[in-house]
Amino acid sequence: MKEAKEIQIYFEKNSEDSFPDLTPLIDVVFMLIIFFLLTSTLVGEKTLSITLPASSAGEISEIENIVIEIDKENNIFFQNTKTDFKQIEFILKDIAVKTSKLLPSISIIIRSDEECSFGTVIQLMDIVQNSGFDTISFAVRENQS
Repeated sequence: MKEAKEIQIYFEKNSEDSFPDLTPLIDVVFMLIIFFLLTSTLVGEKTLSITLPASSAGEISEIENIVIEIDKENNIFFQNTKTDFKQIEFILKDIAVKTSKLLPSISIIIRSDEECSFGTVIQLMDIVQNSGFDTISFAVRENQS
């Protein structure tokens, strides 16, 4: 009988073979991100179509603001929800109670259409002051002259 020869095979561990190449995977991930960004639709915040009056004396405010809007039909909106004078008074008094420590730093901004009734604006100003807010501002567009 013939003797069987013993064969030994050695494998060298190469450091380059220990980690898979991630470059193609990263490329695919970026392509998926680009695909989803291009095919998705962005929904912006809905606002009322109000034509603000022009003014050259306006300044930019950096304090916390509560915005109340009045359209040209004298409808009052708070956070894009139509309200009336009683509801806005209740809402403002509730905010004043919840934020009594921050009250001096909170400003009420009235965005009124230039065609709305001046009486509506005055009545809203009275409600704001009776609710405990000291600072009332008016949103205007910059005068283009």
